[in-house]
Amino acid sequence: MTWVTVKAIKTSKDDMAGVGFSRKSKSSPLILARVDKIGLFGNSPLIPGLIVQKINGRDMTWVHPKDAAAEILKAPRSISITAEGFVGNVWKPRKTPTGVVLKDAEDGSVFVFQMRPDSIFLGSDIKVGMEVVAINGSPCPKPAWRATHALQRSTGKVKVVAINCTRPGRNLDKGEWWRSTRKEQESQHVESLVARAPPMMEDEYTPTFFETFCGMFPHSQSIFGTAYDRRPDFLRGVSLPSLIPGQKMVRFNSKSNTIRAYDPNGRTTKMFRLALPVS
Repeated sequence: MTWVTVKAIKTSKDDMAGVGFSRKSKSSPLILARVDKIGLFGNSPLIPGLIVQKINGRDMTWVHPKDAAAEILKAPRSISITAEGFVGNVWKPRKTPTGVVLKDAEDGSVFVFQMRPDSIFLGSDIKVGMEVVAINGSPCPKPAWRATHALQRSTGKVKVVAINCTRPGRNLDKGEWWRSTRKEQESQHVESLVARAPPMMEDEYTPTFFETFCGMFPHSQSIFGTAYDRRPDFLRGVSLPSLIPGQKMVRFNSKSNTIRAYDPNGRTTKMFRLALPVS
């Protein structure tokens, strides 16, 4: 986490702060959208993408951008801005992959979906599940493939700003879990989570290959079932909501990364979609 508190002094009425604000919705935090180089904060540590916490001591996290701009304008002489965010400031040699996978969320934002063990952002503030709001001082391009291209063509100093903001369609728990919006249908129940397991060939397993354990998921639902078949590493550590009593088999499909649970009559009753990180 990066915290920045900057104070600027107006020397004349014509001095401009040179900062802009934005937010996506009423439930979204106030974001520092731009920092003009010729403004009062041009040489400050403020960078686009940070969440604005306070302006002149007033809480600004959830206010409208117009209210934040008005607070700047009415400041008689000094302007103080406090902002926070997760900053990945790394060095990227030419033709070196970034080692991160970006994807589009349902609300249109771009978030970090996967991070490889050799990623250049490993050890920085950037973690899986965070929303990318700025790349190299500019707003994050959308959709995700544009943001990925912007990172790939960057060389030298690369700066990525992200925020950890829980929204529908994405939930981050200690930087390790990502869960999509819960969708319920008549014949199946879809859950999404991050699984730490390698893709495998399609196969079938009976409940005898499963050992149960209790845990808590983001929705405070008791969950059971850690796969424990003849390959001990198969989906070990993956938490699955408890299966419907009477189900006889489970099938894992490596192409679609789904696990389907069948009842004794062969009808699909639950489906779990897994997001497998690159090992």
